[in-house]
Formats: sequence, structure tokens, C-alpha cells
Amino acid sequence: MEKRVFPMRTVTQNSNVILYGAGNNGLEMYRQNEVLGWCHIIAVADKNYEKINDFPIEVISPEKIKEIDFDYIIITVENPEIRKSIYSYLSELGVSVDTIIMDIDYFVDLGVCGEIIGRNKNTNSTKDELIIGFLPGGVMGDNVISLRLYKEIVSLAPNSVIDVFTCFEVFPENVFYGQKNLREIVHRLPQKNDKEKYDLIIQSHFEPSLVYCNLERVEELAPELAKSVLKLYSYQSRDFFMCFPAQYMNRIQWDRAKFMGYTCYTLLGSSG
Repeated sequence: MEKRVFPMRTVTQNSNVILYGAGNNGLEMYRQNEVLGWCHIIAVADKNYEKINDFPIEVISPEKIKEIDFDYIIITVENPEIRKSIYSYLSELGVSVDTIIMDIDYFVDLGVCGEIIGRNKNTNSTKDELIIGFLPGGVMGDNVISLRLYKEIVSLAPNSVIDVFTCFEVFPENVFYGQKNLREIVHRLPQKNDKEKYDLIIQSHFEPSLVYCNLERVEELAPELAKSVLKLYSYQSRDFFMCFPAQYMNRIQWDRAKFMGYTCYTLLGSSG
């Protein structure tokens, strides 16, 4: 599953930007920029502006673009043919072509993150143990920190078996080998079809993030872990989870950790 992301590669930071198109993709780009604070979206234009009343800011007529001082105008419409026609229209309107951005085809792969909370999966399973995937972030020091979260999961779900996913050969072997409930160290990242194999997949990178959860199974077999999972899910739903690119997510977490007085260990519990 891929997600289209705000075209930061072609938009200068702190510039004044107009979005052309108040559809679903225009709204998504507006929201992403609200999280990132990359630029100043000073207006949104759409030919159907009179019918749009649920956008976070007022949607204006394209004719009014001529009255606004801006640095860029991003055509947010997903259909490339329609983008071309809007490009031509803006050129005829007198907008400098150097300010028009119509290449918005920047994507990130969400992997298994398309559906975080799942129900009624693995319904044929009769096992009385949870199957958990655990993805520690970073290199050696980060793996040592992630071990703290791993142990907390084991304490909340002693009837679990855990596979540790990694793209490194050495670090996880040195940190996780011999730990309680470890089933296997898997030398790859989780894939989409892993949702059928695991009841819970958690990533640990500065803060925990819930990648996938079969909530029914977790509630049945580890009710205390389920309480924490629901807290984490609630936290992610209103926080900066899946903020792109990753560097911005990291920076938000680091600055907030400094402000709140968290350490690299206590930050793991900031979501509850």
C-alpha cells in the first residue's frame, strides 16, 4: 500500500503556497503540511469552490489567484490529464509557469500499515499463545533500548512467542538471542502478508508504534497487553504517527522528549 506525500522536494521551506484542488488529495496534502509545518498554505482554489464547505480553510475561485502574492501553486488533482489542463488554464490566467508544481507523484510504501487494527483474523487458529512480530529500530544502541519494550511485552503476554524482524545481521542477534519468548530472528522487514501470520506487530523506534493488531485475539489471550495496545492506538490516531519523511517524525519526537524531560528509555512509555 502506497501513500502520496507532500512534494517537499520541489517546495522551498517557509514559502507561500496555494493548493489548486480541494478534493481528497488536496485535503491530505493540507493536513500533511499542517503536521510538518513545511510551508505556509495561504489559499486553496477550486473551480467548484461554491460547493465546498468542509475544507479546513476557505476555498476560493481560481480567478482570485491573480490577486494573491505567492511562491508556488501546487496542482493537487491526482488525474495527470486533468493536471495538464489545469496547468494550461493557469498559464492562460497569467501565472508564471516557474511557480506551478504539477509533479505530485511522490509516494511512500506503508508496508503492512494500511490496516492497524484488525478483527476476526486467524479465526481458524486454536493456539493459546499470541504470535507477535517485533521490529526494533536502528543499530546497536537502539536495539538495547528496544529490549526494554520487548521485556515489557513479554511481562504483559507471557503466553506469547515473538519473532524479531531486522535488516541487520549482527545487532539483534547480540541483543535478543536467549531472551524469553523469542521464537526466531527474521532477517527482513514485515511484509503485507504477515498480517495473516501474526496477532500483533509492533515497531520500536524512539516511541513504540502499532503496525498491526488482531485485537480480538490479543483481548482474549492477553487482556493487559490489549489495554496498552488500545492506548497506543489512540495515541497514534491523534499524534504524528506515519509523518513523512521519517526525519521529521524523528525530529518531532526528539524535541518533544527534551521538552517533556524524557530519556531514551522513558520515551518508550510516553504513549501509555
